[in-house]
Amino acid sequence: MVLATYRALVRQIRDIPCRFNILNGPAGAVPSSGHQEVNNHMQVANIFLRQVGLRLVLDTDVTVTDGAVASAIPGIFRISVGAGVTRNVTGNYPGSNRLNYRPDVLNIAYIHSDFIGGGWVGFGMASDFSANNLPGDRVEDSGTPSTSWIRPCGIPPDATAGTVRMRVFRGNQRRTGHPQLYALYVTNASGNPTTQAGILTYGGTIAHEVGHILTLRHRIGAGNDTLSRPLGTNLMHGTNPSTLAQDLDIVQARAVLGCPLVRAPAAAPAPAAAPAAPAAAPAGPAPAAPGP
Repeated sequence: MVLATYRALVRQIRDIPCRFNILNGPAGAVPSSGHQEVNNHMQVANIFLRQVGLRLVLDTDVTVTDGAVASAIPGIFRISVGAGVTRNVTGNYPGSNRLNYRPDVLNIAYIHSDFIGGGWVGFGMASDFSANNLPGDRVEDSGTPSTSWIRPCGIPPDATAGTVRMRVFRGNQRRTGHPQLYALYVTNASGNPTTQAGILTYGGTIAHEVGHILTLRHRIGAGNDTLSRPLGTNLMHGTNPSTLAQDLDIVQARAVLGCPLVRAPAAAPAPAAAPAAPAAAPAGPAPAAPGP
């Protein structure tokens, strides 16, 4: 009797180097998070991203620009800015996301707030990233059971599973003059950055926006990836909270490898040389002749 059937995509974890910039404006325009909270949020984001074999790692390069000051945690910086750079930020390519960036290192800005209009509250936004470079119009996955159990899933009484085809971002989305910028921001809308609920929301928001950087579209909603399942629990759902939208599936795990920001896994260290054999002991004196 078959009690369960599953399928996994197994590979080495790949690292995404990143740096965080906390953009502090004047009173009333300051992000709620400090460097320790930011680090905690990144750890939660990594729990989500592990499903597709990825991990955010803090940038070890100490180079700074735009007046950035290093915090007590390497890779997390503070920048003093005008109110308009961190509060009620608007536009597809906000200046906040470009500050203190290094080429081909994911740049994550913590800002006070953005302004979307229409009653929407923005938790975060991915602004600059490259097109997916995998071949073909869509990313495909075949196997039983199908990715996210999209029907037919291949498990009786369903028919044989078909090929799942998912749409990703194929065009570069990036401001002029910065061809190696990968950037997103998160806002205070995620709540108290020190509570369990707030940490989950910040972590989920970062992971969701990193998904866009990795060329993943929303699952359901305008401009979606064309897949209809799961209905509300995929991390890339456009509006559901992080308490519900948490999953990433196999076809998404295949798709993220098309993002140029994803590094190849580090080469395994060469095996240590075998220790040299001990030198032979020097010959001792010849034994004495036996007595009469």
